[in-house]
Amino acid sequence: MLTKKKWFLSFLTKRGAYREEMAQVDVDLLTDKYFNKGYIQARVRQPQVIVKDDKKSVELLFEIEEGPQFFIGALDVQGDLLIGREELLAKVRMRPGDVFSRLALRENLLVMNDFYADQGYAFVNVTPLTEVDEQQRKVDITFEIEQGSRVRIGRIAIAGNTRTRDKIIRRHVQLGEGDLYSATGIKESRRRINNLGFFDEVNLTTSRGAEEHLMDVEIDVKERPTGSFSVGAGFSSADGLLLQGSVSQENFMGKALKLDLAASLGGKSSTYRVGLLDPYFLDRDLALGFDVYKTEREWTDFTREATGGNIKLGLPITDDLRSFFVYRYEKKDIYDVAEDASNQIKEEAGESTISSVTASLTLNTTDFRPDPSRGHISELSVEYAGLGGDAKFVKYIFDHRYFYPLPREFVFSVHGRFGYIQDLDDRRIPLDERFYLGGINSMRGFKTRELGPRDPDTGDYYGGNKTAFANVELTFPLIRDMKLKGVVFFDIGNAWDKEQSMFSDLRYSVGAGVRWNSPMGPLRFEWGYNLDPKPWEESSVFDFTVGRMF
Repeated sequence: MLTKKKWFLSFLTKRGAYREEMAQVDVDLLTDKYFNKGYIQARVRQPQVIVKDDKKSVELLFEIEEGPQFFIGALDVQGDLLIGREELLAKVRMRPGDVFSRLALRENLLVMNDFYADQGYAFVNVTPLTEVDEQQRKVDITFEIEQGSRVRIGRIAIAGNTRTRDKIIRRHVQLGEGDLYSATGIKESRRRINNLGFFDEVNLTTSRGAEEHLMDVEIDVKERPTGSFSVGAGFSSADGLLLQGSVSQENFMGKALKLDLAASLGGKSSTYRVGLLDPYFLDRDLALGFDVYKTEREWTDFTREATGGNIKLGLPITDDLRSFFVYRYEKKDIYDVAEDASNQIKEEAGESTISSVTASLTLNTTDFRPDPSRGHISELSVEYAGLGGDAKFVKYIFDHRYFYPLPREFVFSVHGRFGYIQDLDDRRIPLDERFYLGGINSMRGFKTRELGPRDPDTGDYYGGNKTAFANVELTFPLIRDMKLKGVVFFDIGNAWDKEQSMFSDLRYSVGAGVRWNSPMGPLRFEWGYNLDPKPWEESSVFDFTVGRMF
């Protein structure tokens, strides 16, 4: 129902206000709800409005006559059949004996319609003929099909792109001029253009072309800001006071180039970075880019300074599967090591270099990549360090995220990661290449980088050579207009040293938080509760991030 009770944020959302036209819509929504549960004779009367004694509020009473519940009887098809009757009925996602649902009927009409439209029959007409048997409480359904004429794509026009070049949009259109019309191709084209993240709105409409057998396609987009410039101060729970300035552009020069110019100065860290990525180098489905950076981070027992860069090359395998290759060269220096630091840290002191290459495969089937609600993202990467430099190791990481939509815009998601580092030539794996858990991006309820192997004498965490963790989340809307969401979560995992068994001493945490896609960037405020804290650990940890940290 659209009509809701008043709540504590009504002064922002206007929820709880009585509107007669909204109550009328609720009558239709309730009726439709009953029709979708098989109560095809249900009647919902106009609501009675009762003014309460305080003269400031009202009660609404909806009287409902349910009637008997009906089920699906016989199913049949008739008319222009492209394939056999049984093959067509196999595409229908309802069966005799199922509870009758008007929503399911509409969905199956679209399935039948799309099957014909994918063969070029853009003007197909599928009509459901129903016959009600009140004695048996059954509804017989016959799909009557008029396929119409076969059409091809005529002109493809693009409008509304004031900044993004036409070719950036056209290369994501799955149909070409002269191709047979395809409803799936139209839907997939819209999904791919929307996933660029450059537009607030993407609309694909069709109309008859210059000839009867042609169908024109018009793509109308509404540009959104894709760049940002900021100079300001903030506070991070991990880094303390932070001063930063940055320029980022996801659609540089309207060519879909991704540009990053960033600098941040904090009480414990500083970062400078320049990066550029062309996802379609030389107008081919080939990504090429680079990053150059300089970072300095002060930890409790040492300070780490690193200067380096990388070159990235991305190659597509299928529409959703992409490979990436990254060459990285980094020179680092670990200094200001405390006298009471652990031996693992003291052995790392001094300058060293890393020269490595990483190969990865990423499969992304999500519906909307900036904020997914269904689908999954799987990534497998292997990094080999040993092309010169001081470090020699192989790092394997498998990462998987799964999203499943629930009613009322709730989204259930699971994220899991497994990692393993193999040392080569009996060389020690650098501390900063090992696995550390804890913090808002891995195990909430634990401080950043304070979960995993720990020196019992000094209390220093020196990272593991293997790790596994999972995050189970349920996100839900709090204020839809503001894109404010709530989240509850359960985290499980740990990191282990070479001598420790994987999956031994698993740690657990639960918690909740708020996420907001604000004008200044994404904000996350999350509180995690450690379900079994060690004597040196806190029972709960509050983490937050504000905007994108470079």
